[in-house]
Parts: sequence; C-alpha cells; structure tokens
Amino acid sequence: MIDPARAGVVMTCVGGAEILLGLYRAARTSAGPR
Repeated sequence: MIDPARAGVVMTCVGGAEILLGLYRAARTSAGPR
C-alpha cells in the first residue's frame, strides 16, 4: 500500500527534477556544444 501523501511528494520531486533537467538541456543547446 502506497501512502498518497508520500506518493505526491515523490511525484513533485520527480517533476521538479525533470523541469530542472529540461532547463539545463535547453541552456546547453542554446549555448552550443563544447
């Protein structure tokens, strides 16, 4: 049994990580490969 509150926190952390990774990739792409 999964605790809904804990699942919500995990999903929020995963979502935040995906957003940060997306911004990081966008910054790397706009800056150009080195």
